[in-house]
Amino acid sequence: MEPEDITLDGELGGSQLNPSNPEGAAPAIEAQAPETLTLQELEQQLGKKFPDKATALKSLKDTYSYVGKRKEDIAAELSQNNTGVANEIKEIKDNLFFDKNPQFEPYRKVIAKLGSNPQEVIQSEDFKAIFEKAAGFDETQKLKSVLTSNPRIAQTKDTLTKAREAKTSDERDSLLAQAVLGTVE
Repeated sequence: MEPEDITLDGELGGSQLNPSNPEGAAPAIEAQAPETLTLQELEQQLGKKFPDKATALKSLKDTYSYVGKRKEDIAAELSQNNTGVANEIKEIKDNLFFDKNPQFEPYRKVIAKLGSNPQEVIQSEDFKAIFEKAAGFDETQKLKSVLTSNPRIAQTKDTLTKAREAKTSDERDSLLAQAVLGTVE
């Protein structure tokens, strides 16, 4: 490819930029008073009723800020905001439910997996059956921990009983030493 030959026809310099006769130039723009719109004119053009001019201008600005955005983008933006608010409201409702019903607090994760509304979940037959069994088991465990003694204590009592029944003093001393060492460990 051959390089293009660009030649300028005419004079070089500032004379080309300055008009030869000042009369041929565009007339100077005179300062004009800004045109104002009344609230009635804005309402008529926009087809809406506004309480004051500031509200009408805000509406125009909001509309202008959405110009150029696609409907899908606006809808996605609004749904994200709504989803966040909905999650916060659900969390607050759940916390209030468990504050009012502390007997269900240990089963919070199970309730959440069974449904989104805890009030409906606890009234379902499936949950009632699970809750009765789990609550009964928990109660049994509490009673069992009170009734069951420590095996070391039981072992010490057996050793002391054997020491009382021992016939020789050496045997008695040995059993007493075992009982004391068993309680220390």
